Amino acid sequence: MKKLKIDRIISIATLIASLVAIVLVLRKPTPVAPKQAPAAIAEHAQSFDQKMAQFELSRRRLKYTSTRMKLVQCWRNRWVMLERL
Repeated sequence: MKKLKIDRIISIATLIASLVAIVLVLRKPTPVAPKQAPAAIAEHAQSFDQKMAQFELSRRRLKYTSTRMKLVQCWRNRWVMLERL
């Protein structure tokens, strides 16, 4: 038998590695989490919608409060300016 040359060994190793990589890419991945029942999905969706509604309400209240505070501060500044006259 002939001795395999180093470049031939590298070529065969590269071929085998590329075939393994192709097989790994084409395999279907395993699911990360188990599938949920449709009822559980609907419950989680409803919970998420409720939380988003609470968040939106809080955001609007905060926006209203900050706008009101800015108006009060503006009127205070105008009042102070008028008092100085």
